[in-house]
Amino acid sequence: MKEFMRELRTSLNKHFYENEVDDICSYYQEMIYEREAQGEKIEDILKDYQVKNILREMLPEVVEKRETTSKNIYKSNHLLIALLITTPLLIPLGVVYIVLISVFFAMIITGFALIFSGFASMIGFIIEAFYVGGGISNILITLGIGFITAAVLLLVGYILVLVFKNLMMGLILATSKLAKKIGGKKHESN
Repeated sequence: MKEFMRELRTSLNKHFYENEVDDICSYYQEMIYEREAQGEKIEDILKDYQVKNILREMLPEVVEKRETTSKNIYKSNHLLIALLITTPLLIPLGVVYIVLISVFFAMIITGFALIFSGFASMIGFIIEAFYVGGGISNILITLGIGFITAAVLLLVGYILVLVFKNLMMGLILATSKLAKKIGGKKHESN
């Protein structure tokens, strides 16, 4: 059993955070001990548990429980794509998921580009205001237009980043739940 737990921990450490690995290992260790206490042989018990299957089964549950930080979004996204592409029943869902994540990511990049453009336009209008000359009224009008343009670009960019980051996390959670349901139905039918 020690060898099995070591192999499980090593495999899980490649994909999950340490606290998640600890939870999963203690869960399976407890299940094995309970079955052993009921009189089953350890060899028969360990035949029922494959590390690869444990990883697939636990992935949607772990992704659902994670906090919605940028680091967790990236890692969850990576794991979910691997699950969806490597499970034949989930490949169509995986293709749709990858397309949607790509669109959301493109929109987030667009938001950051708008934010950058807002700052760049503000600098451009400030430079323009002092090179145009004319009088104080021309300078103030140019600066006013520049600040309004920059504010609109910054606001729209910020909203895009915020909305699509939240949509991305929602998609990750929804896809994880759906994969869990589909995966659960597949396991029940065996």
